[in-house]
Amino acid sequence: MNDFVAPTLASRLRIRGGKKVFPSLPFSSNYGLSDSLLVVDYPYQWSQVGLSGVGAMFLVGTYELTIDAKNRLSVPFSIRRKLEEHSFYVLPGLRHGTLALYPEKYFERLRPVPPAESLSPGTHEWRQFEYSQCALVDPDNQGRILLPERLLRRTGIDKEVVLIGVQDHLELWNRAEFEAFEQAQWQNVDTNRAQAMEELKVYASPVAVAASGS
Repeated sequence: MNDFVAPTLASRLRIRGGKKVFPSLPFSSNYGLSDSLLVVDYPYQWSQVGLSGVGAMFLVGTYELTIDAKNRLSVPFSIRRKLEEHSFYVLPGLRHGTLALYPEKYFERLRPVPPAESLSPGTHEWRQFEYSQCALVDPDNQGRILLPERLLRRTGIDKEVVLIGVQDHLELWNRAEFEAFEQAQWQNVDTNRAQAMEELKVYASPVAVAASGS
């Protein structure tokens, strides 16, 4: 019977015949809490699901930052010190008007390279578009990354921004837009949380399932 690799990026597991098959535990975890960002590093080797050498990251938190006149963004030290690699792929986020930042090697292992002849014309064109809108940025000795002008212009991101952790990657938002999003979420927090937790049950670890009482 075929195994299905669940698409979650930070809590990979296999589902075989409709049943969860979890990697062997325990995790060896390092917790770092500073400012408003918590990063949990799991050095577990995900060789069972084709991500050998890639540990799962757990990025959370909110940082109010400013992009300088040269389009440089200073990545907070509390983020950098927890990542083994400091270069990022920057690309348009799933939400319109945002940019997503993925650590370099992690992102490369998440994206398979399928045979071009096996793809439909539409999928091939999407890949051409998506990767043309993606840029690899390296930090300078002060931890600043240079954001491409064309990506800032296309997404409409201004100078006053918010950088947030979204489990396995970072997202860059216009500050005003994030504040509006945050306020809207707080207004419906109970309903939104219940709906999200129900959908995410299939990806939950044994510890999370036990904690939720499911």
